[in-house]
Amino acid sequence: DKVVELGYNFFAENDTLISRTYISYQGFDSIVRVNVHVLEPEYALAGNMLVCMGLNTEISVTHGTGSFTYSWRDEQNPNTPIGTESSLTLTNVTEGHPYSVTVEQYFEQVEEYCSSSQSFDISVIETDVTINGGGIVCYNSSETLRVPDDENLEYVWYQPANPTNHLGTGSTFTTANLTAPMTYAVSVSGGACTGTGSITVNVAPQFSVSISGDNEVC
Repeated sequence: DKVVELGYNFFAENDTLISRTYISYQGFDSIVRVNVHVLEPEYALAGNMLVCMGLNTEISVTHGTGSFTYSWRDEQNPNTPIGTESSLTLTNVTEGHPYSVTVEQYFEQVEEYCSSSQSFDISVIETDVTINGGGIVCYNSSETLRVPDDENLEYVWYQPANPTNHLGTGSTFTTANLTAPMTYAVSVSGGACTGTGSITVNVAPQFSVSISGDNEVC
């Protein structure tokens, strides 16, 4: 057997193993090794993916020189492209969900376009944040307050009377045991947007139970 290093360069869109065994006229096997290069567009996404409720945002593809094509899609309806330029403008954004872009770049080595896709999420920050929970709790009991969770956002809980005293972070917050009504607020922020909301937790009156009657019977 003989290993022949030819030094040829091969190009492919995906990782590929190329191996060939040749039988020489003398009956000896020769293994030919070649270099396989994966061709894939190199690019990055830029833009504000945290959007204030009802505002616009633009996401763009940045890359080096070359010949490129673009196909933007809303993953809620992935079969229909929503843009073919190097940037995508979303107007009056009122809800967040995933999007994707497929970028094709022309490579002279193979005289064709090779593609790569990337997904991204658009998150919407409401200026008026709705807090779930509250209502009435039993005397000397606690209550858990919640807002929709998004890993791209930051949450700070506080009391409106003392906004600099942060009581907790995260999309959920459990109050202390309450003996009187208490108002709580949350600030939700991301990018250039900040939304706030507040809620009052009421407390049922404290009461005691007494039992009357004879404690001796026949």
